Amino acid sequence: RIQPPRVEEHGPDCDEACINAAVWARFNVSMDRSSLTRLEGGRQVPNIIVRRCTNQSCRAFEAPLPFTAAMLRLEDASGSSDTADSMLILDSEDINLLEPDRYYKVWILGGDQGVKSAYGRLPLAGLNDSEPVAFSWTFKSRSGTNSLCTVDRVQVIPGEKYENEIGARQLFTGRPYSA
Repeated sequence: RIQPPRVEEHGPDCDEACINAAVWARFNVSMDRSSLTRLEGGRQVPNIIVRRCTNQSCRAFEAPLPFTAAMLRLEDASGSSDTADSMLILDSEDINLLEPDRYYKVWILGGDQGVKSAYGRLPLAGLNDSEPVAFSWTFKSRSGTNSLCTVDRVQVIPGEKYENEIGARQLFTGRPYSA
């Protein structure tokens, strides 16, 4: 049975996010890569929006942060084939778009122009916001001089692999974690 996509986990989702953190969401099913962006003003823009809140209530916002479609990537979650292409990551790479001690709101757009599942191209379900139609959450960035995070450990997926043939290859994924 084909299931509509839902956000199962997301981040950052805290009051102490690093200003160099990636914005991410894990879905219950594989996602369609072509639905990660939409055409707006003649160019491809991400179907994930991040805006700085004007205050703690996050009901008024500044302009969207300048994330681009090139900063989006879709990965396998936990190395399982059941969750292929189910981890959406929006990463500004070497540019810190987040500022210390600020609140942010993230929207993953649903509806006709929003993200869709790979199988059946079903629209995002479990939406919790109506303007825009999306799944959304808020977080706050760290304050002070330690607002940048460094890598504490790297999880390699799969953790181990034994090959049965000489010359066989295995793709490994490394996922960094900060303290």
